[in-house]
Amino acid sequence: MSPDHGVSGVASEVQDSAPLNDLKLAYSSMREELDESTLRVLRSGWYIHGPEHSAFESEFSAFLGGVDCVGVGNGTDALELGLRALELRPGAVVVAAANAGMYAATAALRPVSRSGSQTSIPTPSFSRGGPWSQCSTPTSPPSS
Repeated sequence: MSPDHGVSGVASEVQDSAPLNDLKLAYSSMREELDESTLRVLRSGWYIHGPEHSAFESEFSAFLGGVDCVGVGNGTDALELGLRALELRPGAVVVAAANAGMYAATAALRPVSRSGSQTSIPTPSFSRGGPWSQCSTPTSPPSS
């Protein structure tokens, strides 16, 4: 463990052996493919809703067995759409992993239904993930 001086400057202990959200590790394993696809998008000038976006939707749909697929801007947007589709009732609770709960809480707290009218706002609740994966499961304890 070593100190981590976050935005507030307060030191906290973080585990050196398994950093959370190590994007360099994922990038290094797919560097060539990611570099090529990024350059292809940049050279096309279509940063949103272009041919790469359409290709992703089609390929992901095929991967899922031909179901409808919509590419969105980020994971928070995807969570929001999923929560809207559930049409949660008043008093609903959305449980999220504490280490990524901001995204789920943000999605849950956007109180606009598909019709544009106000709807019930679910209550975000956070759980502690497992010690190695940091993923929540139905049996994960609540965060303290």
